[in-house]
Amino acid sequence: MGPIFNLPEFIWRYQLTSSACEHFKALQTMDLTNEVMSTTLSKRTKDSAQLHGTFLGHVLQRDATLTRDEMPSTAIDLLFAGVDTTSWSLLNIMNLLSRHLDAQTKLRNEFMAVVGADPNATLDATHHAKLEYLKNFIKEAMRFNTVISTNSRILPRDTYYADPELSNSDRWDAKDIHPFASLPFGFGPRMCVGRRIAEMEMTVFLAHLLRRFEIMPPPPPTDLVFNFFIVNEKPIPLKFRPLSNLTAAAAVWIVVPLAISCRC
Repeated sequence: MGPIFNLPEFIWRYQLTSSACEHFKALQTMDLTNEVMSTTLSKRTKDSAQLHGTFLGHVLQRDATLTRDEMPSTAIDLLFAGVDTTSWSLLNIMNLLSRHLDAQTKLRNEFMAVVGADPNATLDATHHAKLEYLKNFIKEAMRFNTVISTNSRILPRDTYYADPELSNSDRWDAKDIHPFASLPFGFGPRMCVGRRIAEMEMTVFLAHLLRRFEIMPPPPPTDLVFNFFIVNEKPIPLKFRPLSNLTAAAAVWIVVPLAISCRC
C-alpha cells in the first residue's frame, strides 16, 4: 500500500503501475475477510459462553450502534491503527532517549518523583496528569519521528519550530508555541479515538522501563523509508543496562532490533 500514497490519483486509479495493480489485487481479499468474519460471528453467536467477557461479545450487544457491515472496519482499526502505530512510536521514543541521555535522566527523575522508585509500583490517571516532561518528550519525539505522514499538513513556508532539526522537549513549554503545532492524533470529530489509550500505553511502558533500565547510546542512525509507516531502513539495536548495583562490566545487555514491532 505504501507506494500508492505517493502517486497522483489518476495513476493508481486506473492501475497504470505495478504498485497500483498489486494494491487493487490485495483489495479483492477483503471478500475473504468478510466471509471469515461472518462465519466467525455465526459460530460464536450460537454459543454465548464463548462470547462472555470478549470484545466481540460486547460489540454484538450493541447492534443498534454498530452494524455487521461496520465490524470489518472496526477490526482493521483495532489491529492496524491501534498496534503498529503505538509500537513504532515507542521504538522511536526509546531511540531518541538513547541519543539524549540528559533527557532520559530528567524523565527517569520525573517518574521517580511522581510514581515512586519502586519499579513494581503501578500507575493510575493521577500520575499521568502530573508527568509534564513526559508529555513534552512524547510530543517532541512524535514531531521528530513522525510515524504516519499521510495525515500531515503541507505548509507554504517554514513555521512553528525554532531549530527544527534539534530535539528539544522544552520547546513545548514556550508561551508562543502554537497549540496546533503538532497534531499527531489529529483534531476534532475525526481525531484518533484511541489517543488516550495510546498515550497511557506509552506512559506505563516508559515508566516501568526507565525505572529498571538505562537505554545506552546506539550506533549512528540509518535512513528512514516510507512503507505506510515511516520507519528506519535497517534495524537499530537498542541496548539496555539494568539500574542496579551491578558494575558496567557486569551489566546484562539486551539488544532490541528497531525493525520489529513491540506489541504493547
